[in-house]
Amino acid sequence: MKKTLLIFAILMFGIESNIAQSNYDFTLSQDDIYQFTVSAVSTFDSGTDVPNLEAFGFTIMLPPGASIDMGSLDFKLLQLGSLTQITDSSLGANDPIETRDAWQVASNTGTAVIPSHPVGEVIDLVTFNVLGNPSSGEIRLLSNTEVPASNVSPVLDAFFNIDVTGGNSAGDQFSELTGDVNFLFFPLSNPDIVTSDFSITPNPTNGRFTINLLDGIVNPSIKIMDIKGRYVKTVKTIFNPQSIAVDASNLASGIYIIDINNTAKRLVIR
Repeated sequence: MKKTLLIFAILMFGIESNIAQSNYDFTLSQDDIYQFTVSAVSTFDSGTDVPNLEAFGFTIMLPPGASIDMGSLDFKLLQLGSLTQITDSSLGANDPIETRDAWQVASNTGTAVIPSHPVGEVIDLVTFNVLGNPSSGEIRLLSNTEVPASNVSPVLDAFFNIDVTGGNSAGDQFSELTGDVNFLFFPLSNPDIVTSDFSITPNPTNGRFTINLLDGIVNPSIKIMDIKGRYVKTVKTIFNPQSIAVDASNLASGIYIIDINNTAKRLVIR
């Protein structure tokens, strides 16, 4: 009798484990200074099943004065259902961080087919722009475990209503946040960078700027990265220049990182 009960318990665990894995996480990516995308990330291989998405929603936290541009909302699957602002004064004691607003984004109710996918498939849901040119604070994708998610009205929980097999009723298969969930805002107009080793002018730039190397940097390797850490340009130098004119006018507007490296030292400038 004991042996039969043990086998039954193991089988039940296996069934529950498979169900629990048929979920999707949410992640946030920064496309430009004030442009962002929220995506779903699959935690399972759907095999030959073709999931049907019926609705989704999430909450973005922004500094007061910043807002989501409704006209910029670009839904990749379903269309916009609602965009609701909950101000910091309305959040009140329900938010331990008192200087931010909540922006709840929800799709309409419909049906969108998601092609069968492997584990880790990134499915873009919506791209949007942030208005107000915030120069401090952060943009954050709200987790369902954070206090404001369930303690205010309307409820700010993220959800992902989907029929994962493409033939049964849809259920909320949102699991958790993954990858990047927040990005800091910085002033767009930084002063020219001047240190004891180098200077960069002007900053910001229209695409052309000058790097003046002062002491201790010889035969430098200079590379430019975008905000996602991808190298987008290499600057070639000849011999031992003290002043390097850089033409990056072919790059899109945005925030870039300059990596100056040689055998003696390495400098990374944003």
